Amino acid sequence: MKKIALLTLTVAASAHAVHAANISGLTEGSAFYNVNGPDLLTTGFDPNNGLGLTINVTFTPNGDDLVETDAIALVEMGGQNNGTGLYLLQGEIVFLSKMDDITANAFVDVSSGNDLNFTSGTSNIVGVKSSFGQLTAGTEYSVAVVYGPPAASAPLTIGIQPNGSGTSVESYTLLNSNAFNGNWPGNNTTTAYLKPANAGAANDGGAGSNPFIQANIKPLNGTGGKALLWNAQGTIVPEPSSLALLGLGGFLIARRRRDT
Repeated sequence: MKKIALLTLTVAASAHAVHAANISGLTEGSAFYNVNGPDLLTTGFDPNNGLGLTINVTFTPNGDDLVETDAIALVEMGGQNNGTGLYLLQGEIVFLSKMDDITANAFVDVSSGNDLNFTSGTSNIVGVKSSFGQLTAGTEYSVAVVYGPPAASAPLTIGIQPNGSGTSVESYTLLNSNAFNGNWPGNNTTTAYLKPANAGAANDGGAGSNPFIQANIKPLNGTGGKALLWNAQGTIVPEPSSLALLGLGGFLIARRRRDT
């Protein structure tokens, strides 16, 4: 009986890690933005800038998404000069946020390293490329971001869960986000999986080879699923993969058999 119970527990735990979904630690019902699939433009939100932001998107990239040299919009909330967004760039996850900025054509070159300081350079923008690496075409992913309220040192957490695998979590500290007006939502308009009408998180206007200039930003070619935003701080918990859990269960059962 004990062996059967142990196997059941292991299978149940592994099933929890199989489906990429909401990994934010918050409930879908409490999200102020909740869409399923591409959304060109939604307005009417008024988030409290001092409470920060949590993002969760579920999508499946295709081969074209992984080789696209311009940014692909997953979700973006902002106006013309300010905002916050999550993007794919050559198949890698990139987070951007810009506030209190009058330079519409600001640019963070994440290919040469992350910019974690709002007061560095000439524009009040931060950019983080996830260390997860390039995604795999045809695999469903959930990606969550927890973005701390404006502070001298504000936390940023990125979680990525491929379907059937565990959740990878990485943490950063953003500096001097309290040096400005805290306007990370821009004008509060939100777009999911399509080219934003206002790319305030990136660069609204301009021309050239900058992958985050609005004219260059592309929609997702693959399948966009749920896109959720909360005006609150979630908790992304690392999870082992289903195979690892099943392997652990098998090891424990074998050990119990030897012991008996």
